[in-house]
Amino acid sequence: VFLVLATVGIERNVQREFAFQEGSDDPDLFFLDIQADQVGGVRRNAAARGAADITLIPVLQARIHGIFGRNVHLEDRAAVRRAGGLSREYTVSSRGWLEDNEVVTEGEFWDERPAEGVEVSIENWVQEDRGVQLGDIMRFEILGETLDARVTSIRDVEWRNARNGGFTFLFHPDNVVDFPMSYAGFVRGPDDVVERARFQGAVVGEFPNVSVVDLRDVLDTMRQVADSVSMAIRMVGLIALVGGLLILIGTVAVSYTHLTL
Repeated sequence: VFLVLATVGIERNVQREFAFQEGSDDPDLFFLDIQADQVGGVRRNAAARGAADITLIPVLQARIHGIFGRNVHLEDRAAVRRAGGLSREYTVSSRGWLEDNEVVTEGEFWDERPAEGVEVSIENWVQEDRGVQLGDIMRFEILGETLDARVTSIRDVEWRNARNGGFTFLFHPDNVVDFPMSYAGFVRGPDDVVERARFQGAVVGEFPNVSVVDLRDVLDTMRQVADSVSMAIRMVGLIALVGGLLILIGTVAVSYTHLTL
């Protein structure tokens, strides 16, 4: 009984979460690999479909090739790989402001001031899990070039709301101005299914390199998986409940037979 009740409660909580996601005005289309000369075209397509409020975020791919600090000293990429946890490729960005889901816990964010050397802001798990501190130097490789960046601030990011601020590493805009950055875009697409498909087709047809992720499709898939799992657990719980009742009836019957004898 407890298993069945717990399953129903979890299922209802998941359904409420999906209903909240669908009923909100948050962006539900995600565009990847938008080049700088394609920004205007993507915005034009969005405006033509009634989705003018599109957020475009500059992004780069970077790898860590060394850390030189008080608690961590990794000379090269091989040492970073052996240490684990920081050896993968990261998507990084740059901007002169904090988003609503970010809070500086240590140091000082640069805001609009000019860069003082190469500066990087890190998410606090890099400090907590890997021991990187304020003032440490992190060596990054970006598009074949090496940047030695000083950690000037540490941020706490609310990852559940990471559409604008979901970056482990954030560079000062002055430090990456010469790199050919691509853009990732978030937009609230049309609610009508036909217009939604036309919007995606228009963007991809004009810019074949751009990838589109429809978050509604992702939510639908997640809902179907959740419903299937919930149904399976409920069936197992129901079988267990029926089996328990049969065993209880059999036990009572045997006990009654012994008493009558």
